[in-house]
Amino acid sequence: MRRFALLCLAVVCAGCSGGDSGSGTIALRGTHLETVVTGLHVPWAIVFAPDNAMYVTERTGTVRVVRGGKLSGTPVYTVPDLVVGSEIGLMGMTLHPKFATNHYAYLAYGYRSDAVKVVRYKLESDRLIEDKIILADIPAAMNHAGCQIRFGPDEKLYITTGDATMGTIAQDRSEEHTSELQSR
Repeated sequence: MRRFALLCLAVVCAGCSGGDSGSGTIALRGTHLETVVTGLHVPWAIVFAPDNAMYVTERTGTVRVVRGGKLSGTPVYTVPDLVVGSEIGLMGMTLHPKFATNHYAYLAYGYRSDAVKVVRYKLESDRLIEDKIILADIPAAMNHAGCQIRFGPDEKLYITTGDATMGTIAQDRSEEHTSELQSR
């Protein structure tokens, strides 16, 4: 798990760099991190497929693939109905627990300035096809939109929501804005 977290940090740092940092490495409390890939624009979520391909969402609306340390020049997908802001855009991505057989990938993103949705796709030949809306109209705002999505050990899809900049409800689990939603 630690290796995965460090890899994610290295990818994010590399993707957010404004230019050549010189060595391509980052030191963090005695840990040596190596840049894995450059050329990403606001990388947000990272998922690994069974074939070791690394899929990365860019908040600005594209899903990119990295194979063997090389970023593909062609995006896997570009979200057509995306709203991008300081904390909203294309954010969450996860693969179905049975991805090896069903090829389902899920994206969570802002499609209005006040709402996010979760959409399921089929991933074939590094292309997302056959979209199906799983959940829409999840309350959001341009800040604090949430959008983390993961499958639990029960194979249900869990979706985090933000507080939509309404701090007074941030810890109120009865509010849809701040709940963990679960797909059945």
